[in-house]
Formats: sequence, C-alpha cells, structure tokens
Amino acid sequence: MSAPQAYAAPNWYPDPHVPGLMRWWDGTQWTSDTKPAPRPTQTTNGAAVTGLVLGILAVVFAILTRLLGPLALPLAIAAFIVGLLGARSAIGNHQRGRWMGTIGATLRGVTTVLMVLDLYYF
Repeated sequence: MSAPQAYAAPNWYPDPHVPGLMRWWDGTQWTSDTKPAPRPTQTTNGAAVTGLVLGILAVVFAILTRLLGPLALPLAIAAFIVGLLGARSAIGNHQRGRWMGTIGATLRGVTTVLMVLDLYYF
C-alpha cells in the first residue's frame, strides 16, 4: 500500500485497496487496524417538507370547510409554491424530499377540488 501522502500525519484514511473501509496510517506505514468508513450524510430539504405539511393542512382545512375553509386556499397556494420550490431544489441538489415537494404541490389541486365541491353541493 502507498502512503496517503508524503509524511502524512497519523490518522484514519480511506483504505486504498478496500472501498468503504478506513485504515490507520501511523505516520510511516499502514497498520492492520481498520474500521468502516463513515456513510455520507443526506440533507433533508426544508422547503419540500414545508410544502408537504402545508398541503396536508390545506386538505384538512378544506374538509373542515365550515370552520376553517377560508384558511384552506391560502395554505393551498403556499403549499403549491413551496412544494414546487422544494421539489426543484431536491432535484438540483440531489437532496431527499423530491416526493414531499411534489405531493405538497399536488395537494393544492386536491384542496381546490374539495373547495369547489363544497361550494357546489353544500
């Protein structure tokens, strides 16, 4: 095995021969000490989560039209905008949350349909 770099400080370095493994470099040579490499962290997209939550609230408020109906439309519009922004950001930055943003934006349509049905039938 080759050194991680000339005169590298003793530390854990990626094993040059085994992907997913870290090996201890004692400052002069590789030792037999190994450990699993840390897994990369995934970030959660706040806008996508917010869009999903707003979309769910909008649908709930549309169902409870008599009490909270006037709040459903602004929530639905906010869910649509924030959900689309979150889904777009998730796609561009390879973040989790694409489905949450998409569902949040889609729930705007569900809310609109529920509100129209309520106005028409009740």
